[in-house]
Amino acid sequence: MRIMKKGILLVAILLGAVMTSNAQANKFSLGLGLGGSSASSKSEGTSGSGFGFNYYLNGMYNISGNLSVGLEYNSNIVVIVNNDIADLSFTATQINGILAKGKYAFGDGGVNPYVGVMAGLYTIAPGSITVTGAGIGLVFEKKTSFGFAPEVGIELGAFQLATSYHFVGKYSSEIANATVETTYALWQFNIGWNIGIAKN
Repeated sequence: MRIMKKGILLVAILLGAVMTSNAQANKFSLGLGLGGSSASSKSEGTSGSGFGFNYYLNGMYNISGNLSVGLEYNSNIVVIVNNDIADLSFTATQINGILAKGKYAFGDGGVNPYVGVMAGLYTIAPGSITVTGAGIGLVFEKKTSFGFAPEVGIELGAFQLATSYHFVGKYSSEIANATVETTYALWQFNIGWNIGIAKN
């Protein structure tokens, strides 16, 4: 009986140690970052490109010292200029994403490369287009689209450097009684700061 009690106590201690260890490893982290965005758009017979800036906020749950999952809010403001039609002026396009994110880091030191992937809904608010000198303009409404983004980067302690390519998806608009589909993409470069990252 005494041996059985000792065995139960030993199992309880081991289970408690495992649970405590997991609790210490599985912590949340908050991330924020700033950077630049290179944007492109493709419609029927025309294309556009431009530059702007972006920022992101995310919350991640660290499953282990290497694997994290979470949610990210990603915001971009870019001026996309049509490459094929002259005498047009443009206002900034805004593309925001609410994205599920997974991230895997290689190594557990102070400098760790990582890969990640994001997927979710993007809100696209194209900038207005005006014909220079004619006073004719087009204004577009905000719409949502599903997209995804691979990411690669390197962690430098609490900081990180990263680049990601966002396949934002398609935006449909009615122009001159015709439906025009525009495909957007973003290439981001960021420096970020992660608060409260847990390491094994």
